[in-house]
Amino acid sequence: AQAVQQMDRLHDAAWPPALRWQLLKARIWLLSYSDRLSESVTLCEEALRLAEVSGDEELVFTMLVYLEQGAQAQGRTEDAVARGRRLLELTRHSPFSAQRKFAIGNLATALTDLGQVDEALPLAREAAAKSAQDGTLWEVLDPLALLAFKLGRTADAARVYGCAEAAHAFRKGRRQVVEQRIRDQVDTMLRSALQADELERLLAEGAALSDQ
Repeated sequence: AQAVQQMDRLHDAAWPPALRWQLLKARIWLLSYSDRLSESVTLCEEALRLAEVSGDEELVFTMLVYLEQGAQAQGRTEDAVARGRRLLELTRHSPFSAQRKFAIGNLATALTDLGQVDEALPLAREAAAKSAQDGTLWEVLDPLALLAFKLGRTADAARVYGCAEAAHAFRKGRRQVVEQRIRDQVDTMLRSALQADELERLLAEGAALSDQ
Protein backbone atom coordinates (compact mmCIF):
# COMPACT_ATOMS: atom_id res chain seq x y z
CA ALA A 1 0.00 0.00 0.00
CA GLN A 2 2.87 2.40 0.77
CA ALA A 3 4.45 1.67 -2.59
CA VAL A 4 1.18 2.51 -4.36
CA GLN A 5 0.96 5.79 -2.46
CA GLN A 6 4.48 6.68 -3.57
CA MET A 7 3.58 5.80 -7.17
CA ASP A 8 0.51 8.05 -6.89
CA ARG A 9 2.69 11.00 -5.87
CA LEU A 10 4.99 10.43 -8.85
CA HIS A 11 2.25 9.72 -11.38
CA ASP A 12 1.74 12.09 -14.32
CA ALA A 13 -1.38 11.72 -16.49
CA ALA A 14 0.66 12.88 -19.49
CA TRP A 15 2.90 9.83 -19.29
CA PRO A 16 2.69 7.28 -22.13
CA PRO A 17 0.33 4.32 -21.59
CA ALA A 18 3.13 1.87 -20.75
CA LEU A 19 4.09 3.95 -17.69
CA ARG A 20 0.53 4.78 -16.63
CA TRP A 21 -0.34 1.07 -16.76
CA GLN A 22 2.14 0.24 -13.99
CA LEU A 23 0.25 2.36 -11.46
CA LEU A 24 -3.11 1.00 -12.59
CA LYS A 25 -1.81 -2.55 -12.23
CA ALA A 26 -0.57 -1.85 -8.71
CA ARG A 27 -3.89 -0.27 -7.71
CA ILE A 28 -5.87 -3.17 -9.19
CA TRP A 29 -3.74 -5.74 -7.37
CA LEU A 30 -4.08 -3.89 -4.06
CA LEU A 31 -7.85 -3.49 -4.36
CA SER A 32 -8.33 -7.12 -5.41
CA TYR A 33 -6.45 -8.47 -2.42
CA SER A 34 -8.29 -6.07 -0.12
CA ASP A 35 -11.63 -7.51 -1.33
CA ARG A 36 -12.62 -4.12 -2.78
CA LEU A 37 -13.97 -5.78 -5.91
CA SER A 38 -16.16 -3.01 -7.34
CA GLU A 39 -13.32 -0.49 -7.23
CA SER A 40 -10.97 -3.02 -8.80
CA VAL A 41 -13.39 -3.69 -11.67
CA THR A 42 -13.73 0.05 -12.35
CA LEU A 43 -9.96 0.40 -12.67
CA CYS A 44 -9.82 -2.69 -14.90
CA GLU A 45 -12.31 -1.05 -17.26
CA GLU A 46 -10.06 2.03 -17.36
CA ALA A 47 -7.01 -0.11 -18.01
CA LEU A 48 -8.81 -2.01 -20.80
CA ARG A 49 -9.70 1.25 -22.55
CA LEU A 50 -6.07 2.36 -22.21
CA ALA A 51 -4.85 -0.93 -23.66
CA GLU A 52 -7.24 -0.79 -26.60
CA VAL A 53 -6.26 2.79 -27.44
CA SER A 54 -2.55 1.98 -27.22
CA GLY A 55 -2.87 -1.29 -29.13
CA ASP A 56 -1.31 -3.29 -26.30
CA GLU A 57 -2.71 -6.78 -26.96
CA GLU A 58 -1.07 -8.34 -23.92
CA LEU A 59 -2.66 -5.75 -21.63
CA VAL A 60 -6.02 -6.23 -23.35
CA PHE A 61 -5.78 -9.95 -22.61
CA THR A 62 -4.76 -9.38 -18.98
CA MET A 63 -7.58 -6.93 -18.31
CA LEU A 64 -10.15 -9.18 -19.94
CA VAL A 65 -9.07 -11.96 -17.56
CA TYR A 66 -9.45 -9.60 -14.59
CA LEU A 67 -12.84 -8.36 -15.82
CA GLU A 68 -14.09 -11.86 -16.57
CA GLN A 69 -13.19 -13.00 -13.08
CA GLY A 70 -14.63 -9.81 -11.57
CA ALA A 71 -17.93 -10.36 -13.38
CA GLN A 72 -18.12 -13.93 -12.08
CA ALA A 73 -17.30 -12.83 -8.55
CA GLN A 74 -20.09 -10.24 -8.68
CA GLY A 75 -22.60 -12.73 -10.10
CA ARG A 76 -22.73 -11.07 -13.53
CA THR A 77 -22.41 -14.43 -15.23
CA GLU A 78 -23.62 -13.44 -18.71
CA ASP A 79 -21.02 -10.66 -18.78
CA ALA A 80 -18.40 -13.19 -17.67
CA VAL A 81 -19.37 -15.47 -20.56
CA ALA A 82 -19.08 -12.61 -23.05
CA ARG A 83 -15.62 -11.69 -21.73
CA GLY A 84 -14.67 -15.36 -21.76
CA ARG A 85 -15.65 -15.81 -25.39
CA ARG A 86 -13.46 -12.86 -26.38
CA LEU A 87 -10.57 -14.30 -24.37
CA LEU A 88 -11.00 -17.68 -26.03
CA GLU A 89 -10.83 -16.03 -29.44
CA LEU A 90 -7.62 -14.23 -28.48
CA THR A 91 -5.99 -17.52 -27.48
CA ARG A 92 -6.45 -18.87 -30.99
CA HIS A 93 -3.63 -16.61 -32.07
CA SER A 94 -0.11 -15.96 -30.86
CA PRO A 95 1.10 -14.85 -28.31
CA PHE A 96 -1.73 -16.04 -26.08
CA SER A 97 -1.95 -19.74 -26.97
CA ALA A 98 -0.11 -20.63 -23.73
CA GLN A 99 -2.93 -18.92 -21.77
CA ARG A 100 -5.66 -21.03 -23.38
CA LYS A 101 -6.01 -23.24 -20.29
CA PHE A 102 -7.12 -20.29 -18.17
CA ALA A 103 -9.44 -18.92 -20.86
CA ILE A 104 -11.26 -22.20 -21.44
CA GLY A 105 -11.40 -23.05 -17.74
CA ASN A 106 -12.92 -19.70 -16.82
CA LEU A 107 -15.40 -19.83 -19.68
CA ALA A 108 -16.42 -23.38 -18.75
CA THR A 109 -17.04 -22.21 -15.18
CA ALA A 110 -19.23 -19.30 -16.28
CA LEU A 111 -21.20 -21.48 -18.69
CA THR A 112 -21.73 -24.06 -15.94
CA ASP A 113 -22.99 -21.32 -13.65
CA LEU A 114 -25.56 -20.39 -16.32
CA GLY A 115 -26.59 -24.03 -16.69
CA GLN A 116 -25.22 -24.31 -20.22
CA VAL A 117 -23.56 -27.62 -19.42
CA ASP A 118 -23.47 -29.03 -22.96
CA GLU A 119 -21.20 -26.19 -24.08
CA ALA A 120 -19.26 -26.19 -20.82
CA LEU A 121 -18.39 -29.90 -20.81
CA PRO A 122 -15.87 -30.08 -23.70
CA LEU A 123 -14.19 -26.88 -22.50
CA ALA A 124 -13.94 -28.25 -18.96
CA ARG A 125 -12.45 -31.51 -20.24
CA GLU A 126 -9.81 -29.61 -22.19
CA ALA A 127 -9.00 -27.37 -19.24
CA ALA A 128 -8.70 -30.38 -16.92
CA ALA A 129 -6.40 -32.20 -19.34
CA LYS A 130 -4.13 -29.18 -19.72
CA SER A 131 -4.08 -28.64 -15.96
CA ALA A 132 -3.20 -32.27 -15.33
CA GLN A 133 -0.25 -31.93 -17.69
CA ASP A 134 1.32 -29.13 -15.66
CA GLY A 135 0.35 -30.43 -12.22
CA THR A 136 -2.36 -27.87 -11.45
CA LEU A 137 -5.48 -30.03 -11.74
CA TRP A 138 -6.44 -29.07 -8.17
CA GLU A 139 -7.09 -25.50 -9.39
CA VAL A 140 -10.07 -26.56 -11.53
CA LEU A 141 -11.67 -29.12 -9.21
CA ASP A 142 -14.30 -26.80 -7.69
CA PRO A 143 -15.93 -25.92 -11.05
CA LEU A 144 -15.60 -29.55 -12.17
CA ALA A 145 -17.56 -30.63 -9.10
CA LEU A 146 -20.28 -28.10 -9.92
CA LEU A 147 -20.42 -29.29 -13.53
CA ALA A 148 -20.68 -32.94 -12.45
CA PHE A 149 -23.56 -32.07 -10.12
CA LYS A 150 -25.42 -30.17 -12.83
CA LEU A 151 -24.93 -33.12 -15.18
CA GLY A 152 -26.74 -35.29 -12.63
CA ARG A 153 -23.57 -37.13 -11.53
CA THR A 154 -24.03 -36.39 -7.83
CA ALA A 155 -21.68 -39.08 -6.49
CA ASP A 156 -18.91 -37.98 -8.86
CA ALA A 157 -19.49 -34.36 -7.85
CA ALA A 158 -19.02 -35.34 -4.18
CA ARG A 159 -15.82 -37.23 -4.95
CA VAL A 160 -14.36 -34.31 -6.92
CA TYR A 161 -15.39 -31.93 -4.14
CA GLY A 162 -13.68 -34.18 -1.61
CA CYS A 163 -10.54 -34.15 -3.73
CA ALA A 164 -10.68 -30.35 -3.97
CA GLU A 165 -11.07 -29.96 -0.21
CA ALA A 166 -8.11 -32.24 0.45
CA ALA A 167 -5.93 -30.46 -2.13
CA HIS A 168 -6.64 -27.02 -0.68
CA ALA A 169 -6.12 -28.23 2.88
CA PHE A 170 -2.76 -29.72 1.89
CA ARG A 171 -1.63 -26.45 0.29
CA LYS A 172 -3.14 -24.32 3.06
CA GLY A 173 -4.09 -21.79 0.40
CA ARG A 174 -6.99 -19.39 0.30
CA ARG A 175 -9.47 -19.83 -2.54
CA GLN A 176 -10.05 -16.86 -4.83
CA VAL A 177 -13.49 -15.20 -4.68
CA VAL A 178 -14.98 -17.14 -7.61
CA GLU A 179 -13.60 -20.48 -6.45
CA GLN A 180 -14.88 -19.91 -2.89
CA ARG A 181 -18.35 -19.02 -4.15
CA ILE A 182 -18.46 -22.17 -6.29
CA ARG A 183 -17.12 -24.29 -3.43
CA ASP A 184 -19.87 -23.02 -1.11
CA GLN A 185 -22.50 -23.61 -3.80
CA VAL A 186 -21.35 -27.20 -4.33
CA ASP A 187 -21.26 -27.84 -0.59
CA THR A 188 -24.85 -26.63 -0.17
CA MET A 189 -26.09 -28.66 -3.15
CA LEU A 190 -24.43 -31.87 -2.00
CA ARG A 191 -25.66 -31.57 1.58
CA SER A 192 -29.19 -31.13 0.25
CA ALA A 193 -28.94 -34.04 -2.18
CA LEU A 194 -27.15 -36.68 -0.08
CA GLN A 195 -27.48 -38.25 3.34
CA ALA A 196 -24.72 -37.14 5.69
CA ASP A 197 -23.10 -40.58 5.99
CA GLU A 198 -23.12 -41.14 2.23
CA LEU A 199 -21.64 -37.69 1.61
CA GLU A 200 -18.86 -38.29 4.12
CA ARG A 201 -18.04 -41.61 2.48
CA LEU A 202 -17.85 -40.04 -0.98
CA LEU A 203 -15.79 -37.11 0.29
CA ALA A 204 -13.30 -39.56 1.79
CA GLU A 205 -13.10 -41.45 -1.50
CA GLY A 206 -12.43 -38.17 -3.28
CA ALA A 207 -9.76 -37.12 -0.82
CA ALA A 208 -7.87 -40.33 -1.62
CA LEU A 209 -7.94 -39.80 -5.39
CA SER A 210 -4.80 -39.09 -7.40
CA ASP A 211 -4.79 -36.74 -10.39
CA GLN A 212 -5.12 -39.76 -12.67
